[in-house]
Amino acid sequence: MAGEAGGLLTWRPAPRPPKDYSGPLMAGTNVHALVCFTGAPPNPRILDSRHIARWQAPADRRSLPSSSDGMGCLRQLGSRELHNCQAAGHELMQIADGMSLAVPAAVGLAALIGGFFAYRAYLYGQMEYITASMLTNNVPKGARVVQVGGGTREVFYYPKGTIQINVVGEDINEGLISNAGVQAAIPVAPHKQPPTNLSFAAGSTMDAVVIFELLSGMEDVRSFFDEVNRVLKIGAPLIFVEKDSEPLRKVLEEASKLFTGLQWDMALEGQDPHVVGIAFKKDFEAVKMPEKRQNKVKQGKKGFQDQD
Repeated sequence: MAGEAGGLLTWRPAPRPPKDYSGPLMAGTNVHALVCFTGAPPNPRILDSRHIARWQAPADRRSLPSSSDGMGCLRQLGSRELHNCQAAGHELMQIADGMSLAVPAAVGLAALIGGFFAYRAYLYGQMEYITASMLTNNVPKGARVVQVGGGTREVFYYPKGTIQINVVGEDINEGLISNAGVQAAIPVAPHKQPPTNLSFAAGSTMDAVVIFELLSGMEDVRSFFDEVNRVLKIGAPLIFVEKDSEPLRKVLEEASKLFTGLQWDMALEGQDPHVVGIAFKKDFEAVKMPEKRQNKVKQGKKGFQDQD
């Protein structure tokens, strides 16, 4: 998981004392699922989940022993029990409609749908945090950047002192992106053109290229990588945030041949899996990559795929 690996993302979960997740529910309450998380926001990982038809009367309640294993708590739960569960460093989330079974099914379904969208909003928030971390930690200060894909919100995630962001895309709203730059106090230049054409940038002038959720669906990814290599300075990063997919894995294989220090990691694995990663422009003239950049490449830990 990205939050645990410690190379690309620097966030760490703060230590938390064991909690009592009693969650008393009314007799006959519909409970649609019980989900066990490990870790804290913004990068929780689902360890296990269980569909539960309903909880019975409070008389069925029993306490489980304190445990550092949230999955163990789940294994001990039956669909006929309420529970007290202490799990150090883990969280148990009860997704329930909080209504009696006498309530019409349509109302219960509406509550479930509402809970689903709330959960999706939660995942969206976690992905935004990860995106902000990737840009804040990996875009050099005082950088000239090419951003491919994304929208206006990403403009606010760049480090202070960013000199210019060139936002590229065939469907971008130039007015909205320019306004976002004004609000973020960063010069932004929109370019309504395909990502395989970065003709606005001279060779070896960009300090970073960032791409959002376009790699796996790009028809001519090799031409895009050639353009990225042309505009990037030696040792400068290509940063990507993409939905996980089989086509993306093939794209990463191609990237490993054209860039150095390729690292990628999974974010929100098991929930809304994304791949976040970074690679660097090769020094084709055998000039060493800046030592600071080399150290960044080498500091990946378990969970990273270093394909250099």
